[in-house]
Amino acid sequence: MKKFYKAAVIGCGRIGMLMEKDPKRLKPATHAGAYLHNSRTVLAGLAETDVEKREEARAIAPGVPVFADAEEMLAAVKPDIVSVSAFHEQHHPMVLLCARYKVPAIVCEKPIAETIERGEEMVAACDRSGSLLFVNHIRRFDPLLGAWRKRVADGAIGEIQQATGYYSIGLYHMGTHLVDFLRFYLGDVEWVAGWNNMRAHAAVPGDWCVDGILGFKSGAHVAIQSVNVKDFSIFEVRILGRKGELFVRDLGRTVELTPAAESKQYAGFFELDPELRERHFNQEQSFFIGLVENVVDCLDGKSEPASTGRDGLEVLKALAAIRESADNDGKKVVLRR
Repeated sequence: MKKFYKAAVIGCGRIGMLMEKDPKRLKPATHAGAYLHNSRTVLAGLAETDVEKREEARAIAPGVPVFADAEEMLAAVKPDIVSVSAFHEQHHPMVLLCARYKVPAIVCEKPIAETIERGEEMVAACDRSGSLLFVNHIRRFDPLLGAWRKRVADGAIGEIQQATGYYSIGLYHMGTHLVDFLRFYLGDVEWVAGWNNMRAHAAVPGDWCVDGILGFKSGAHVAIQSVNVKDFSIFEVRILGRKGELFVRDLGRTVELTPAAESKQYAGFFELDPELRERHFNQEQSFFIGLVENVVDCLDGKSEPASTGRDGLEVLKALAAIRESADNDGKKVVLRR
C-alpha cells in the first residue's frame, strides 16, 4: 500500500499559494497547489503571518487549517514535507525551525539564504536532523531538461566550448535560476567577474541587474546578461559544443538541438545546420509537478533530491561572488569552498 505524506506550507504569498489565482499560469502554480495536485500528498497545514493572506489561503484551500504561527502549525500538524516559501529573509529561521522539528523533507524557495554563512547553517542543521533539504530551482525538476542534461553529458553536442545566458528580474531572483541551470549542465563554477548593468532595472527591490563571466572548472566560459523585466521576461541559455548547439528558450520550456554539418556554401567549413535542427517542447506541465514527484520519490527511498541544499549553497556562493566583483568593477573573484 502506498503511503500518503502530509505537506504544509510556510508563507502563503505569491509562490506559496496566491498564484493559483492567475488564470494564465500552468497549474499547479505554487507550492500549496502542487501538494493539492499530487495524489500522494495531503495539504495538511498552512502558516502565514499576514491576516489578509490567511483569508485568501482559506478561500483557495477550504478546510485546510491556517495558522498565524509556523511553530504552532508544525507542532499541531507534524508534517512529512514543509515548503518554506516565505520572504527570503525568513528562509534561514524557518528551515532551522523545521530541522528542529525533524521534518523529513524541507523544500526551500530560492535563493537558499541571504548570506553564505546562513546557508551553511541551514545545510548543517538539516544534516544533523536527518531532514532532506531541497531548493526550488525549478528547472532541475523538469523531465525534458533533465533528459537533455543527460544527452549533453553523453556528448550530444560534443565538448562544451562556450555558453551564453540571459535573465531578467534581478540577480538573486531569476539570476539564481540561471546560475543553477548552468551548474546543472556544466558543473562547478571556479571563478566569476561581474559588472553592474546600469541600463537594466530589477523589478524586485533590493536586487541588482548584473552582467558577468563565469569560469567553470571544466574550462568553459559563460557570459550571463541581464535584461529589463519591464520590457519582457527572459530565461535563455545557448550552449556551444564542438559538434553543435543546444538552445534552451521560452523560459526553459523549449529545447533546440542544432548539429554542425558540412557547409553548403563554403568548402572545408562546417556550420550549424538549421535543416537538421530538433525541437522539443514542454508547454503543458508545470515545473511544480516534478518538484513534488521528486520529493515523494525521495521519501519513498526511490530517488535522490534533484536540487539539494548544497546545490543552493553553491549557487549562493556564485551569486555573492558576482555581486562582489560588480562592486569592484569586474575584478575576478575565485569562489571559496
